Amino acid sequence: MVESNFYLGFVEQALTGGHDPLFPPISISLNGSLAKWRNQLQFIDLRVNDPSLTEFRTEFINSLQKAQDLGIEVIITFPESTIVVYPSPPSNESKPSSPHFRKTRTIPSSEKAVVSFLPCYLAVPRAASDSFSYHTLTVDECLPILEIAHSMGVRKAIVPVSAPGRFLDPQTCKEFSSRFKILDRAAKEKGVSLHLRTGGLPPELYRRLHKETNCSLAFDVGAAYLENVDITRFYETEREQVPILILHQVLPGIDRSDIRRDLIEKTIKDYVKIYAEYSANQATLSNKEQDNSIGNLLSAYRAYLDARNNPHMNLGLFQNGALNLVPLLRLLQQDLEKGREKFLIINSVPNVKNSAFLLKYLSRDSLSGVL
Repeated sequence: MVESNFYLGFVEQALTGGHDPLFPPISISLNGSLAKWRNQLQFIDLRVNDPSLTEFRTEFINSLQKAQDLGIEVIITFPESTIVVYPSPPSNESKPSSPHFRKTRTIPSSEKAVVSFLPCYLAVPRAASDSFSYHTLTVDECLPILEIAHSMGVRKAIVPVSAPGRFLDPQTCKEFSSRFKILDRAAKEKGVSLHLRTGGLPPELYRRLHKETNCSLAFDVGAAYLENVDITRFYETEREQVPILILHQVLPGIDRSDIRRDLIEKTIKDYVKIYAEYSANQATLSNKEQDNSIGNLLSAYRAYLDARNNPHMNLGLFQNGALNLVPLLRLLQQDLEKGREKFLIINSVPNVKNSAFLLKYLSRDSLSGVL
């Protein structure tokens, strides 16, 4: 009988004060405590949206400590976005004179933050028309994250390469390779293995880095679907170099994702402009004008909330049926029967039905061990 080396994990992405570039947030802390989900997982993918840990160092350490106390392994994902938090609308205590305005300004406290997410990677594709809106992640910004993770016993780390469909150009590949190799050396010194996450990853770049560093892949199945990759064929070819798989449902296409991102950016720009006007003019406005000014601000705020809401992703792993995982799971089951170690990350709002679905295809009489 072969011992199954099959580990199931959830994503903790809303680490940074509850902020998450996807909404509703992917979080086992916000949707029930880690203790509540303890029997449904063996590890978590702890995603850090805070380069250098300048804002949320304490939250990062606390999350690692809590997982350690519960005996849950942690895989960290280095930052792929950094946040900018803008002033929120006026609090409910300062009520304007208009009865109508009082009625329309009820806002749940959990929705107060206005946050912009700036994508950041070790190298930014020059072909991206909006490359100016990216932040180039430096190795120095990764080292504090690596240091703390190592001190808490983390053994694996995922390095995002790019967004789905935004492949690195040759010059950017050189930049990425240079930075990645420095980070890889630092990680190896601490006993941490790095795994390149697919999505904008040119195959030739991975082959070269694998040869030079012996790194492996974190196969993002949803990103592969968006990039029109034959998922089962890719896994069959690279299965020995894919210890980590990320499973989630995806938008119908990259265009939907880009539309949502553009709309969020537009509503944030509108909100920031209107907030500046509101702040500058309050002292000189009449009560009626103040009501109108705050009304405009809240309209801009609600437009931001509407744009941020995401009805397409992360509601559950297998709900919309856009991605058929069964052929891939059958290949995984073959690998498990051979004793290969696999980490499966569920990239969605936690749902116990997901683990039941995976067990249906991955658990066999020939396998022992606990999922």
